[in-house]
Amino acid sequence: MNPTSLPFDDLPPLELEESDSSLGRQLEEALSRYFYESCDGVTQALLTNCEWCFTTISTAPTLVINGADRAMSQRVLNHVVAISTALLHFSTSARVLIGSSSEAETLIEIRVDEISAY
Repeated sequence: MNPTSLPFDDLPPLELEESDSSLGRQLEEALSRYFYESCDGVTQALLTNCEWCFTTISTAPTLVINGADRAMSQRVLNHVVAISTALLHFSTSARVLIGSSSEAETLIEIRVDEISAY
């Protein structure tokens, strides 16, 4: 449905309010907690050695993982099937962004519905 054909009351707000941002942070925190708890011990240990968070700003939940260096990011990439399998419990459209804290660029982006390619 074309959003412009909706009545004004049904359109999203033009600007987010503080309560919207607070709810978004709560959602990201809950996703992080439930995701971490659904991972096996090896994946949890790997995540403990990385900076990671969920973001829900895009249309799909996105897990952003930054290893301390390129070697750690490669270890995460080698474990991406287990990470994606855990993410499938939350959304089939979720994405994983893997990067390195020492480098500004994202090394790889993977949608969990593409994981069969790995």
